[in-house]
Amino acid sequence: MEIDEATLNSRLTPLTGLQTLSVGLNALTGIDLSHFPNLTTLDAQETLLNSIDLSHNPHLQTLALNDNSLTSIDFSHNPQLTSVNLNNNNLTSLDVSANT
Repeated sequence: MEIDEATLNSRLTPLTGLQTLSVGLNALTGIDLSHFPNLTTLDAQETLLNSIDLSHNPHLQTLALNDNSLTSIDFSHNPQLTSVNLNNNNLTSLDVSANT
């Protein structure tokens, strides 16, 4: 069953206690993570993401976004990040100064 972005977001909205989200290998072009403030692990490998907003996920520790089309990413609201995979994206720079 193929799930589009709107359907996925509407089904996940009430899960505010969610800590791990794995949506890799899907044709997602975007995902609204603002409803998951307790998210610690996100796996969105091999999707069609070209941007992502992680500003509502301060507890994020593990992030797998490899094989997407990301051109930039902001980690300034994710000080607990310890593992990041961004292989095979279109990034030209990466600022991790807030993640010491």
